[in-house]
Amino acid sequence: MTMPRAARTAAALLPLGLLVVLLFSCQGGAPRGSASALATSAPEGGPIGRASFEDEPSIRVRIFRGMPSLEVGAEHPLIVSSPATGETRALVPPVSIEASEGGVVARAVGTEIRAPAGGHLELIESSDAIYRVGPDADESSIRVAGRLAVHPVRDGSRLDGVLELPIERYLPGVLAAELIPGWEMAAFEAQAIAARSYALHERSRSRASGRRFDVESTTLDQVFEGETSNTRAIDAVERTRGQTLLAPDGLLLRAYYSSTCGGRPATASSVWPSEGELSFNKTAPLRGRVRDCPCDESPLYRWERTRGREEIRARLRAWGASAGHDLRRVGRVLSLEVERTSVTGRPERFKIIDDAGAVYRVSSENLRVAMNTTAPGQPAITRQTRVPSGDLEATVASGRVVLRGRGFGHGVGLCQFGAQGYAEQGHSAERMLRRFYPGARIERLYR
Repeated sequence: MTMPRAARTAAALLPLGLLVVLLFSCQGGAPRGSASALATSAPEGGPIGRASFEDEPSIRVRIFRGMPSLEVGAEHPLIVSSPATGETRALVPPVSIEASEGGVVARAVGTEIRAPAGGHLELIESSDAIYRVGPDADESSIRVAGRLAVHPVRDGSRLDGVLELPIERYLPGVLAAELIPGWEMAAFEAQAIAARSYALHERSRSRASGRRFDVESTTLDQVFEGETSNTRAIDAVERTRGQTLLAPDGLLLRAYYSSTCGGRPATASSVWPSEGELSFNKTAPLRGRVRDCPCDESPLYRWERTRGREEIRARLRAWGASAGHDLRRVGRVLSLEVERTSVTGRPERFKIIDDAGAVYRVSSENLRVAMNTTAPGQPAITRQTRVPSGDLEATVASGRVVLRGRGFGHGVGLCQFGAQGYAEQGHSAERMLRRFYPGARIERLYR
């Protein structure tokens, strides 16, 4: 049942941090990968972006990054192996996993198993066996199923946890994290197809480059909450099984999405690099086009933020220093103006002039990131103070800067609140995806 407007708006406030495509928003920065990675062939999937699967593929999700230790709990003994030594043991939970002399050690009452320096441990579980893993045994752990590989990182003193599981088992945990539980089934189905397409595209890139994981479990790729009881998420994945978005050239579409486009979609090549290996960002379905998008029920459809000039200067400088941008030298901001817009009217580039007369140019997405960058002496960014998107206008007066904007996230591809709006109007997932990704087609890649 669809929630009333007021109830949906109130509920939306809770998961806003998860409703990205954000960052690189599902998704949160420039696409990863070396310059040579996309010129090679990808195991199992053919050349990069080619869609060829005989069976349902697996996906490797980095669920923990740079942890000092991990705790695993289950209602049954856990099978742990060290691929480097060939040793396998059954450990009775709880199991503690720690970095040890460049390798990894897993301990339980009365026994342990070690991987040598340069090695890793694998928790071998069937896709149906559910266990909990986290930095400790409290509520910060998540319920997962599949094979967990624990690798030493950062000179062997920290651990990464990479979960491998069938992609159709992975997707419900993405939908449950990315959408509001009471939304329409058609919105969930559209999100399932987009999330599957994004994951398969990143999987192809990852395996070509030799990276040990395919996607992050955060807004750097797609938020993943582990096993879920959200029936809409589960049903939507089942109903769209194998359905994936393909670009006009037949390659997998990197189906970006974000929370709220604010009525003005963005173009991928204006948000992220698009040359060489990243040329997929130039594909026609990822170009922003004028459209009506019913995302006006989003709490961030329109927004306003006020910042002091010194805070603006400090954050711009901090971002400039980390990004190697000239803004690291910016002075007191006198003006912040839109210099270039897209065909949809969305700002693509800003011009900043400081009190020394210096002129700085920055993309709208980088401005958004800069405005939210941690800076010495400045307050922590909160949900209430965060600049939600780069689709904004600024008024500089006295000692403050007033930012008025629209939407939340980068604005490329599917708009999540827009998908719910279309679903309420009776649109099918296929129909709304044609609006969000013009020229793309849906194809079932495996059964």
